[in-house]
Amino acid sequence: MQNSRVQRNAALRFEVTSSNNFPTAAGIASSSSGFAALAGACAAAVGLSSTEDELSALARVGSGSAARSVFGGFVGLSAGAMHARQLYPPQHWPQLRVLIVVVRREQKPWTSRDAMESSRNSSPFYPAWVDSSEREYEQGVAALERRDINALGEAARRSYLRMFGTMLSADPPILYWTPESVEVIRAAAELRSRGIAAWETMDAGPQVKIITLSSDLEAVRKLVAQAVPAAEFLVAVPGSGLRYEPETAS
Repeated sequence: MQNSRVQRNAALRFEVTSSNNFPTAAGIASSSSGFAALAGACAAAVGLSSTEDELSALARVGSGSAARSVFGGFVGLSAGAMHARQLYPPQHWPQLRVLIVVVRREQKPWTSRDAMESSRNSSPFYPAWVDSSEREYEQGVAALERRDINALGEAARRSYLRMFGTMLSADPPILYWTPESVEVIRAAAELRSRGIAAWETMDAGPQVKIITLSSDLEAVRKLVAQAVPAAEFLVAVPGSGLRYEPETAS
C-alpha cells in the first residue's frame, strides 16, 4: 500500500510525503502504487473531480503500471491506450492470491526504465517479445474470465520468462535474478508437480510472485520457506484500488 499526502497553501505549492509498506525500487512495482497515489492526491488537492479514467491517464505519465493501480479488481492496459480499464471487480475471483516472495530488500542495480530502454535498443529478441505480449495478454484475459488458474499461470510464466530472455540478450546483459530467485522458481515447479497451484512470475527485479489460490496458499508458503529460509512473504488479494483517507494530525 502506498500513501501520498499533499498539503496545499495559498500559492498551490505542494508538499508531498510518500511512503509504502514494502521494499522500494526492488522489483515489486513501487512506482505503480506510488504514482497512482500521487495522481489521486494532487487531483484532490486542487479540487478536481476526476473520473477513474482521467486519474489513470494522469498516473500513466509517471508509470505505465500506475495507470492500472487506480482501479480495483482486475485491470488491463492495452497497448497504446491512454488509460487502463477495469476488466472485473474484486469479487470476480475472491479466491485468487499472489504470494510475493521477497528475497532481497535492497534497491535493484538497474531501474525498470533503464533496463527497458537498454533492451529495446540492443536486444535482438525485443521485437519478438513485444509481438508475443499481445497474445499472452489475450490468453491471460480469457483465463481470467474463466477463472482458470492454470491457464492464467501459464500465460504469466511465459510472459516473464520471455521478458528476462530479452534482458539477458541486451548489451550489456541485464540480470536481476539471484540464487534465491532460482530456488523459488524451482520450488514452484515442485509444487505444480504435486498438483498444487503455484505459478511464478517476476517483474524487473529479484522478487518472485507466485499466483495461487487461497486453498493452496499455506502449502505454497511452507515449501518456499523451506527452500529459502530467509525469504519474507507478502500476500496480495484482489483489492479496491485508489482510495482517499482523511489526513490525521501529526
